[in-house]
Amino acid sequence: MRDKIVTFLRTKNIEILDNDDEIINLFLGALIVGKIDYWLKRAFDFIDNKQPETPNEREWSELAERDKAYRTNFLQLDNEVKTQIKKLLRESIEGIVFSILSELDENWMISFDNEEIKGTANKNGELHADLYKWLDLFEENEN
Repeated sequence: MRDKIVTFLRTKNIEILDNDDEIINLFLGALIVGKIDYWLKRAFDFIDNKQPETPNEREWSELAERDKAYRTNFLQLDNEVKTQIKKLLRESIEGIVFSILSELDENWMISFDNEEIKGTANKNGELHADLYKWLDLFEENEN
């Protein structure tokens, strides 16, 4: 498991220290930022594109109807409004994650225990501050 995590982090061009706590912290950060990027990319696609990249398989489904409604409504907005909506989405998602990490720092230790690697993600008690380090390291979607 340790080798898989280290290999994963190296694909992100991260210098790996020989400290399991730091490796686990970075791995957690990469996972969190990956999910933030995924959801922002999804939301930004609705804002920026008239059609989905791949058509909905079931045009009659609730999901397809919601997709169409988002795209139709956002299409009418000018670029400045779209930019402000994107900023608000990013700020909101990052704020939610920051708040959750702050709560974890105050009340919990996030430990990973496997035969190959054992450590604590928030050994420094600063996951909420680490969020911004992780965003700098791993963020792909900067729209």
